[in-house]
Amino acid sequence: ENNTYIIGSAMTGKTTLLQTILLQLMNYYTPADVNVYIIDCGNMTLKAFESSNIVGGVAITSEEDKITNLFKLMFRIIDERKALLAEKGLGTHRAYVEAGYTDMPQIVLIIDNLAAFKEYYDNLSDDFLSLSREGTSLGISIIATATQTNAMNYKALANYGTRIALVCNDSNEYMNLFDRCRVEPKDVAGRGLCVIDKRILEFQTALCVDGDKEYIRMENIRQVIAECNKKYSATSAE
Repeated sequence: ENNTYIIGSAMTGKTTLLQTILLQLMNYYTPADVNVYIIDCGNMTLKAFESSNIVGGVAITSEEDKITNLFKLMFRIIDERKALLAEKGLGTHRAYVEAGYTDMPQIVLIIDNLAAFKEYYDNLSDDFLSLSREGTSLGISIIATATQTNAMNYKALANYGTRIALVCNDSNEYMNLFDRCRVEPKDVAGRGLCVIDKRILEFQTALCVDGDKEYIRMENIRQVIAECNKKYSATSAE
């Protein structure tokens, strides 16, 4: 339900963590519960998730029309949800779900490599800020990755309640992301820091599927997607 910001140097496991999050969303939820949209400005391995029924679309950096339309879709959904919540006399998406309504899935927007996204789509900076500010109460959360904390300005960073730091080249990054941080993660792929119950803890990212080489893991990911699609073949994300 929170916006999530993931930082880490190159090759430390940011995209792997996104893959693990995506597969867990598929395992636990149906397209009636969660809809995912992905902007992949990284190494384009998230394109494989486009075939999943819970994923409404994957756009890569060069697909300008697709990305523009995705933001239009997000703001159309925001307007529709505001009107629906006002009609029901409810303030938030959570209150709507707790009232027993099931027609408003949680939306997760994933942006892999935020710095590259902002470089190509600087014209969408205000929309991105507005979405991160307004979306959470309406059931729209963002998961963004970057190599450095400053890929996101502090005004936007204030809207990110969940923060994760994988291994960073500059130890000041941990201080930038977590106030008064005195710990550093061990220099191991997928190792990182996160906050649980107001404590900064070290964690290890799990690989989402078996396979010691990337092409084997990608094949196994496709198999899991196909199996999940069979489970909820009647519904899919918009």
